[in-house]
Amino acid sequence: MSESKSLKALKSEAKTAGVKGYTKLSRDELIQKTADRIEQNAIASSVNLTTLIKENKTVPEAQPVQPVPEAQPVEPVPPVPEEKKTPKKTTRAPKKEKAPGAPKKERKTGPNKWQVHVATYREANPGVSYKQAMTDAKATYQA
Repeated sequence: MSESKSLKALKSEAKTAGVKGYTKLSRDELIQKTADRIEQNAIASSVNLTTLIKENKTVPEAQPVQPVPEAQPVEPVPPVPEEKKTPKKTTRAPKKEKAPGAPKKERKTGPNKWQVHVATYREANPGVSYKQAMTDAKATYQA
């Protein structure tokens, strides 16, 4: 193991080797514990191999690949036409029906109180611009 590896690479190697608590270890501890763990793994695997040899067991080998029989030609399946998807219609609450003969609400037309007040202020002060009249009229306006 080289000491020029990044901390991230060292942690990755420690994780692969099976070092417990590797995220909390310092760089030097990571290097030492990973090396120890790799050595332990090597010893354990050699012990396993030795016991297999002593028991006259062979290491399992890969099974030979069986040839695949020639497949019969398959007729292509005709494509199924897709159904057209219709968008979902949202249902709205029905409009409230008004009673027959009920009077309609009357809308107010014409200037509101503020506009009347500004107009009155401008009549009283003819030399003032509309913008200045609105600013000055604010002091005297009562809603």
